[in-house]
Amino acid sequence: MNFSYGDITDAAALDEIFSSVKFDQVIHLAARAGVRPSLEQPALYQRVNVEGTVNVLEAARKNGVKKSSSPRRHRSMA
Repeated sequence: MNFSYGDITDAAALDEIFSSVKFDQVIHLAARAGVRPSLEQPALYQRVNVEGTVNVLEAARKNGVKKSSSPRRHRSMA
């Protein structure tokens, strides 16, 4: 397991990380949360939550990180 620390709004830094490490999957937990603070700093929230997410997805796509699907949950029929 690899942990990389950085800023998802920095596309160049993400490209460097993704090109130097072969990821099987990426878990993106870097988001700004909270309605009140988002009203006070909407540009920051848009940059991190929207542009940052696009940067993560693009770096993953460009570097061949495979999509994975969640395991299907089956209900047993009783």
